[in-house]
Amino acid sequence: MKNSNISVKKYHQRPKFGAILVKLKLMMYVEYMNKLDLLAMLYEMKYNAVEDMMKVRKILVKFSRVDTLVNGIKRNILCRFK
Repeated sequence: MKNSNISVKKYHQRPKFGAILVKLKLMMYVEYMNKLDLLAMLYEMKYNAVEDMMKVRKILVKFSRVDTLVNGIKRNILCRFK
């Protein structure tokens, strides 16, 4: 039980990030995705650690070929994290 309590505590230290990542992955498949929605999610994470930004960057690269719209959004966002 102690191990499960520790993992729950670690999860609740950063509760938003995992949910935002899942939402980001799902939204990458939606062709009518609004760029402002994606930017709003990323601004929500602006106080998180640098490795979190790198995770987002890797996801954007991974899904960059889904659609030309996603390519445009990826270019706009990746330049912010360089």
